[in-house]
Amino acid sequence: HDGYEIEQEKLYTVEIPDPNSYVDYRYLSRNDNGVCIDASNDNYWKQRRETHLTEAEIKKDFEWAWQFAKEVE
Repeated sequence: HDGYEIEQEKLYTVEIPDPNSYVDYRYLSRNDNGVCIDASNDNYWKQRRETHLTEAEIKKDFEWAWQFAKEVE
């Protein structure tokens, strides 16, 4: 291409604090219905593509969780 990059939409992971839970991590994940809250006991969830969400996907049903969004490196 002509020396400019196509602007890639920023992607975010959203970890939801849940200090009294039996699982280590709660986070937003995409499934066939849209975005849902998922849970895991290992940090590997951050690598999974279905946990890399756009701002619009997060805010559609989880506006309140946007405060926990972290940009995917």
